[in-house]
Amino acid sequence: MASRYHEVYEGWKRDPVGFWAEAAKAIDWYKPAEKVFDPAQGVYG
Repeated sequence: MASRYHEVYEGWKRDPVGFWAEAAKAIDWYKPAEKVFDPAQGVYG
């Protein structure tokens, strides 16, 4: 089975806000996230 790690990692590096917005869609939220990533907080934003 081939790993998608590098593909996913490159996607995160290219567009971290979009990456986390897409990941947040997979979670059943009581209230949807208003902000999914804050680059001022570093890589874990």
